[in-house]
Amino acid sequence: ETWDKEIDGQRNLLMPGFKDAHTHSAMTFLRSHADDMKLDEWLNTRVFPAEAKLTGEDIYWLNKLAIMEYLTSGITSVFNMYLDKPMEDKVAKETGFRTVICESINDFGGTLQQVEEDYKRYSQDPDKLVSYQLGFHAEYTTSRE
Repeated sequence: ETWDKEIDGQRNLLMPGFKDAHTHSAMTFLRSHADDMKLDEWLNTRVFPAEAKLTGEDIYWLNKLAIMEYLTSGITSVFNMYLDKPMEDKVAKETGFRTVICESINDFGGTLQQVEEDYKRYSQDPDKLVSYQLGFHAEYTTSRE
């Protein structure tokens, strides 16, 4: 057979990029922070108080850090669910990193109006780097109602 292009991989393996289907990218700063705690205690006494102190600029740089880490692991796209969707969108476009922004309707917030606005905003990327999906975070943050 003939091919349009041949790449000499020098006996290395070429694989498609990995996709991480559940991320909170800016949470890189909480890695190994009180790993010995139960989830509920960890979230309520460590995570939520620390996140309350984050600024938009913090989230910007933490997202960039996460993308650099993703790339070192072969991850080429993520489904990201975090606190600052405009910042996720900005960083993804600046870095050229494919990101699916997942709406977070849960007991902490999120409305049908916000879902519609976000869908319209993040589904219009002409480069298709950023897209939007509706997602529910977890059973412990989203009640049946």
